[in-house]
Amino acid sequence: MAIHDESSRFREFSPRHEPGVPGLLSRPFVVAGTIVLLALAGTVLFWAHVGSVVFFESIRNGFAMCFG
Repeated sequence: MAIHDESSRFREFSPRHEPGVPGLLSRPFVVAGTIVLLALAGTVLFWAHVGSVVFFESIRNGFAMCFG
């Protein structure tokens, strides 16, 4: 019977399910993470588009200056 008492005491003091401590996959963290991820993805896509346009325009202007 001592094994049963020790295991129930271990579960009683287990820090895994403390009240008031949100988990990392709780709804507010998931929503905030999704918003941040979408903002970062939008920024990367915007800079990729602008960067490629600026790069190709500079190449085209260089050819125009060299070849007339």
